[in-house]
Amino acid sequence: MWLKKLAVIVMFLIVVGLFGTYFWNFLPGETKEMLLQGTLEGLPEADENVSSSLSQFYPNMRFNHNDLTYSFISACSDDKISKMIEAFGVLEDRVGIISFQETTGEEADVLVSCSKERVSEAGNIFITGEGGPSKFLNLSLYPLILQGEILLYEELYKERRSQCEEPVVEIHELLHVFGYDHVDNKSSVLYPYFACDQELGDEFVDDLIRLYSIEPKAEIYYKNVSADKSGVYLNFNISLVNEGLIEAKAVSLIVEGDGKEQEEFELKDVDVGTITTFSIENFRLSSRNIDEIEFRLVTETEEYSLENNVAKLRLV
Repeated sequence: MWLKKLAVIVMFLIVVGLFGTYFWNFLPGETKEMLLQGTLEGLPEADENVSSSLSQFYPNMRFNHNDLTYSFISACSDDKISKMIEAFGVLEDRVGIISFQETTGEEADVLVSCSKERVSEAGNIFITGEGGPSKFLNLSLYPLILQGEILLYEELYKERRSQCEEPVVEIHELLHVFGYDHVDNKSSVLYPYFACDQELGDEFVDDLIRLYSIEPKAEIYYKNVSADKSGVYLNFNISLVNEGLIEAKAVSLIVEGDGKEQEEFELKDVDVGTITTFSIENFRLSSRNIDEIEFRLVTETEEYSLENNVAKLRLV
């Protein structure tokens, strides 16, 4: 008789234990907010231009590659073509790490137009004088020039350079394409008022070497991170942005709980200047007792900094 009672008690305890285990490991509990520990790391410091005489429309503005292409997109006279190609050659020779290759079509890095009609077409793009970055992303680290344009339309072109042997006007406009603003130096090729004896100063050459010696990398970091936990289940939302010069390939989010990896989520390639949002609900953690979560971003693309790829949150 006592064996039957013992069996009943044991069975009861097993059922209670199983129910308790199920409740502990599977049923959600009270939803509790998780708070960010510290602050989200921002962008690293960019190298600065050391010359006080130079300024760009946006500091550290640049293309994301050194081998640039150019295209004449409207009919230009042989004289204009010759002088413009000479200007490309001067900058290529002086800087040494930038090259220019002629191509066709409007996908080139630098478009050269000799049509006055192009002036009205370019009315809403960023052009100072008759040259400048026509398409760009105003990124915080290195504002990215996507395309530049030079306008050599007839009236202004004849007035400015008919008496000059050197491609002064063309170099002036080409420097605008690279984002440089006018300078207060009458002997400089980038002085607002034109003269045939103006020269390409070393300060421009040195700054272009500085900028284009920097390896193009990605730079992903968090814009926002939030999470809450309900028992063994985690809900979270993150947004990240790539402020680097190139696309971040194969981005993943690793979720760790109390120092142990819980899951790796494959996101996607993150293009330059793109904000990506990722949300998960009811992600089951390995333990109900986890009270600290770490989110870590990884990519196969080299970055300028990894310190801003980690965010830690803790239960309130």
